[in-house]
Amino acid sequence: MRTWRAPGSGGLTHVIALFSSADGDVRHAIEDRLARQLDARGLSAEPAYATLPLATVRDLELADGRLRAAGFDGIVAMRAVSTSGPVDTFPSYDAYWGAVWATELPGTVVRLEIDAYSLADRRLLWSAVSKPVDVQDLAQLADAMTQLASRQLAEQGLVRAPAG
Repeated sequence: MRTWRAPGSGGLTHVIALFSSADGDVRHAIEDRLARQLDARGLSAEPAYATLPLATVRDLELADGRLRAAGFDGIVAMRAVSTSGPVDTFPSYDAYWGAVWATELPGTVVRLEIDAYSLADRRLLWSAVSKPVDVQDLAQLADAMTQLASRQLAEQGLVRAPAG
């Protein structure tokens, strides 16, 4: 897994776990897994579908308002990307939000990308991309990637247990 961290980036305490997919069943399953892994590392995480239903998730301003009102300070987002060509980097979740909702699995061999964004300034704090893998079992792949990513986020100090 290749990772990048924004210089001087602080930690997050309460995030949504997001998987960008138009397939609601896939989205729910992977967001649940990602939230569980982040919770296991001490970060308060909830699956995005609980706050942002598929029918409203594409509206950036509505999503931003709901997330802030619910007390979230960040987004940990996962998506499948093609193995051919470079992976697009989105320096803010404004750019990410507008680009990823048409995402479908790009084939049988994919890379998974996980990004952590701050809601306070809407910038990318951390990013990781997996090596290309065969998608025989997306759930198994998501489990492996979320375990690695949650460990990396914790080791790099980007997740903090909530105060209290």
